[in-house]
Amino acid sequence: TLTVRLRERPGLITYDGAGKGITAQGKIMIEAQGPTRTKIIMQTTGELHGAVGVFATEKMKRKRALAKLSADLNAAARLARASAAASRSGG
Repeated sequence: TLTVRLRERPGLITYDGAGKGITAQGKIMIEAQGPTRTKIIMQTTGELHGAVGVFATEKMKRKRALAKLSADLNAAARLARASAAASRSGG
């Protein structure tokens, strides 16, 4: 289990989390660049500790990082589609 704490303010979401043998932190910066474009910068880092860190190979770590990046990008795309739909419907 990984417990994540989020903090949000205009244009910025930061988070940190901890679980058994892992810590993570990151930030997501959001900047409107016109009515149909948004620039999103995501930065994240994580560390493995103890036995988890000893047995996790670099390939495993890269695979998990890629899966997380993919999930983050998909979430951003879903938010963008929802925001566009709300704008079109007047909400």
